[in-house]
Amino acid sequence: MTTQRWIAWSVFTVWLVWLHALHAFLARDGSRWAPDLGLVFVFSVLARLESKDLPWLLVCALVARASLAVEPATALAAGLTGMTLAVLAARGMLELTAPAWRALCCAAAVFAFDAWLVLVARVRGSGGEPFASALLGLVPVAISTGLVSLALGPALAHLPGLTPLRSRKW
Repeated sequence: MTTQRWIAWSVFTVWLVWLHALHAFLARDGSRWAPDLGLVFVFSVLARLESKDLPWLLVCALVARASLAVEPATALAAGLTGMTLAVLAARGMLELTAPAWRALCCAAAVFAFDAWLVLVARVRGSGGEPFASALLGLVPVAISTGLVSLALGPALAHLPGLTPLRSRKW
């Protein structure tokens, strides 16, 4: 891997930590409508990334998310891996750089990832509300994240320092 790509992955991780911190700031009062900006960013970059770079994306995303999360790192790793593999499968069938498909798939991916984290919390015994209502509470996050993906997805994928990672041409 070239020096440019190492720097680009480092910059990607820094951008991702900042977006996770911004998400935490927006959701600090318990708002369920705060979009998951970090996953929008991961999704936007993943839509334009070569498949061989998936391990680097997973490592950087896990480091960034785990640095600010209360969930166990193994649960985050499993959820991120599952989400990215699902996005790669969807990318083979759909044009994920198209606005409507990008927003719909991003909302579904965020819902699935957050549902996984709710399930992990239930298994660990830290869930308070019923599982069905906890899943219903994820719908606003998925909707707001889909709308943010619709509006900001391409801009996030073109943040400064990420040019060496955008090798996938659509």
